[in-house]
Amino acid sequence: MQPGKLYMFCGKMASGKSTLASKIAKQKTAVLISEDHLLGSLYPGEVIDVPSYVRCSGKVKLAMGQVVIDILVSGGSVVLDFPANTVKQRRWIKELLLQAGASHELHLLNYSDAVCKEQLRERAKKKPDRRMTDTEAMFDVMSGYFELPSSDEGFDIVEYRR
Repeated sequence: MQPGKLYMFCGKMASGKSTLASKIAKQKTAVLISEDHLLGSLYPGEVIDVPSYVRCSGKVKLAMGQVVIDILVSGGSVVLDFPANTVKQRRWIKELLLQAGASHELHLLNYSDAVCKEQLRERAKKKPDRRMTDTEAMFDVMSGYFELPSSDEGFDIVEYRR
């Protein structure tokens, strides 16, 4: 049996990664696994800053890595709505790909800060429960960690610009 395909996403906060992930999951009839959903369900109210995100996200990745591999190995495709925004995050995803022997697409939403901040303001209106973390100050902090993928990382990149 041929392994499934892994779809992953790289883009600054509020660039539209989750929206695109949902769209691709429907188009490709793939399993959508959302870090935001898992964090919100498992750690409600606990993810309030970068250290708490790193702690909780690390636990979710530890639990979900083998699940992703198993789905891919069984021939299913996965839309992994976890940020691939740093070299370290992409290394984790690359390890999943290697273990599963799966093909992939890294969707890079390469938008300006102005576009992302406007989308952040719109999201705050639609999802008031996220107002505590969906702020321009948090955007600025998180953008400081953002690293564009380089060709030597070995990903097949689909880039979006606006």
